[in-house]
Amino acid sequence: MKKYITFYLISFGVNVLLAQNIQVDTNAIFVIANGGLNLRSEPRMNSRKITNIPFGSTIKYISDKSFNIDSIFIPHIDNADKELVKGNWVKIEYKKMKGYVFDVYLNYKPNYKYRFNEKYENDFILLYPGCGCDAENLHNPNDWKWFGYFKEGEGKYKVKEISMSYYRTRIYTCGLIISTSKNDSLSFIIGSKNGRLSKKEVVRGKNTRLYSYNKESPVKKSDLDNASVELIENKDAKTWKPSELYLISGKKRQLLNKPEYFNPYEIIFKGDLDGDLKDDYIIHYGDNTGIIILYLTTKAKPGNLIERVAMFFRSYCC
Repeated sequence: MKKYITFYLISFGVNVLLAQNIQVDTNAIFVIANGGLNLRSEPRMNSRKITNIPFGSTIKYISDKSFNIDSIFIPHIDNADKELVKGNWVKIEYKKMKGYVFDVYLNYKPNYKYRFNEKYENDFILLYPGCGCDAENLHNPNDWKWFGYFKEGEGKYKVKEISMSYYRTRIYTCGLIISTSKNDSLSFIIGSKNGRLSKKEVVRGKNTRLYSYNKESPVKKSDLDNASVELIENKDAKTWKPSELYLISGKKRQLLNKPEYFNPYEIIFKGDLDGDLKDDYIIHYGDNTGIIILYLTTKAKPGNLIERVAMFFRSYCC
C-alpha cells in the first residue's frame, strides 16, 4: 500500500513540477462552466471547494503559470467517442477569495456587440454542436431551454429537450466545444426562453446549396424555386459585392441578406419550425467562415415575410 501511495505522490509531484513551467493564457477570464466553476483550495479535482463561481463571471489571475495538468472526457458531435481534453489548474482570485480553477471552463469574454449592428439574444439562440469557436456563441445555459434537432432519415428531424455545456480546448482548429447531453445525429440546437418552438415532436426540412465552386454545374434554378428563393449573382468584376438572396411568396419579395452578409452559401434548413404551417429558414452565409442565421415567420414584422431572430458565428477555425 505504501508503494502505491509513494508512487502517486511522486507522479503527482512530477506532474505539478512540469505544469509550473507552462505559461497559461491569462486573457481567458470568462467562466463558461454550466452550473458554475468550483474554486478549490488545491490544484486538483478532489480538493476542498471554497466557492462556486457562476457562469459569466470574470476572474483575476494571480499567476500566469500552470499549477497542475488535468484532463476530462467530453462527448461531442465531432467525435464518435469521448474527446480527451487537457487543461491547466490556474491560480486566481474571485471576490477576494483565492484558489485554483480548471481552465477548461475559462474562455475569452464575449463583447456581445457582435460584428454587426444587430443583437440576437432576446428570445432565441441558434447553436451548432461540436466546434463553437467564437466567444460570441457563449450564452448562459441556465437562462434557456434547449432543444436538439436530431436527423432521422432524409428531411426528418426529431425534436428533443437537451442540456448543453461549453469547454475551452487547446486545439488550434477548435478552440471551443459545444457539447450536449445527447449528441448522436444532432444537427442543430435552438435555445428558447419559452420552451419548444412548436408542439411537434418531428419536423421536416430540406437543404439547398446556393453556391457552387464548379462554374460548369451552377446552382439549378429549379432548386431555388423549390426553396422559394431568388438569388441574384454579382457579375461586376470591378466591384465585388455579395449576391442578393430574396424570399419569394406570391407577389411578395423580401431581401434576406444585408450587404455585410457575404456570399449566401447554403439553406441549411427550410421547414416549419414554429408550427404556423409556413416555412422557416436557417441560412449559412460565407464558406468555412461567416454566420448562420435563423429566420422565423411568426416573428415577422409588418410588411415582412420572415424575420431574423438568432445568429451563430462560424469562425475560420471551424
